[in-house]
Amino acid sequence: MTTITPPPVQPSPDYQGEPAQPPAPPQKRSRKLAVLTGIVALVAGAGIAGAVGGHHGSPAAAPSPAASVSAPATSAPPASAPAPTLAQQELGWANGGGLTNMSTLEGDMGSIVNFAGQQNLPALEGEGGTLTQDATTALNDPPPVDPADYSTAMTDWAQAGTDLTGGDIPGATAALDAGNSAFSTWSAQAHANGS
Repeated sequence: MTTITPPPVQPSPDYQGEPAQPPAPPQKRSRKLAVLTGIVALVAGAGIAGAVGGHHGSPAAAPSPAASVSAPATSAPPASAPAPTLAQQELGWANGGGLTNMSTLEGDMGSIVNFAGQQNLPALEGEGGTLTQDATTALNDPPPVDPADYSTAMTDWAQAGTDLTGGDIPGATAALDAGNSAFSTWSAQAHANGS
């Protein structure tokens, strides 16, 4: 007789924070920084981590990961565990670093909004390097749902960071906008899959 014992389910942390709000605009804000602030505020306002944390359902309602199977006393081969469902794969990705990556990127976007609102170009350039690094880290950990649009978003955001580091505000704005569009498509696809 085979005994199936499911492993304990680890709760998925849900993002509970408020999205970053841009500071009051200085009186002499340049148009380029204003556009950059608006683009990034859209992402921060939508809540990057909320896009991940909001579509997984509660951990208690999610099917448990593949069950461990104890072999019977006979020499028959053990029964193989069923393949994980897409929802289980998505939950595993989120708990395995995906949610952390999204939360980190959300923080980066909030910092960019703040520095752009302050017209603090040296801080924007520094945050650009951080955005590049964090988007590249996320790029190397693609989700099971719609990895193509996710990878496009991370690649675009990494380019935006590189552009910011080089002081190319128009380039950074265009790359952020492209990344936001791809991220929205990925998020909608993840939600549509019911995961």
